[in-house]
Amino acid sequence: MEMSVNDVAHLFNVSADTVYRWIHESGMPAAKFSDRYHFNRVRLVEWAHENRIPLRIDSESGVPSLEEALCRGGVHHDLDGGVKREVLASVVERMPLPDGVDRGFLLEMLLAREKQGSTGFGEGVAIPHARNPILLRVDEPLVMLCYLKQPVDFESLDGKPVTTLFSMIVPAAPVHLGLLAQLGGVLRDDAFKALLKRKAGLEEIIERVRSIQAANVLGEFRVERPA
Repeated sequence: MEMSVNDVAHLFNVSADTVYRWIHESGMPAAKFSDRYHFNRVRLVEWAHENRIPLRIDSESGVPSLEEALCRGGVHHDLDGGVKREVLASVVERMPLPDGVDRGFLLEMLLAREKQGSTGFGEGVAIPHARNPILLRVDEPLVMLCYLKQPVDFESLDGKPVTTLFSMIVPAAPVHLGLLAQLGGVLRDDAFKALLKRKAGLEEIIERVRSIQAANVLGEFRVERPA
């Protein structure tokens, strides 16, 4: 998953000079060895989400649509919890996972990521995930949409409490990246955000996702320059 400056420039469809500027001015995560920058693709996607930057990630073989993953994960209403740990425990408890999965370990992975920085996306939405994709023995990836029983502080950058969570389980890292890119796209659609605010059910959510994806190439979104 390590990438060079040229790889990152291709991923974001920008020049190498822009990548260097993002490193120095916008906190793009990069490690420097022997006068060369190296990047982790998962962390780049995470950085893009934290900075609300739409990604352009080319479709990859085996990456399902967000519609399919949401159908597997389902929509869940009235999740209990007054603080992050309680909410995430409720999410893990409701995940449709195979028997034998260590849900306690999964919860600790999510909590460890929150200690490194909030996964609050803004406007009342959070996308809790581990720094490394949560890879479990599942045949197909799933994305859960969860509505909380009460707003909870996730320390989002916009200061708004979270009322809606998306959480995913995937069998491979490229799938994790592809689904994150698609989530970033739909969460910028005003009609989709309106559905979340009124806690719409699975049928309406899927219908809107299908409409958005019909108007966009899978996972491909123009990149907005960070301020």
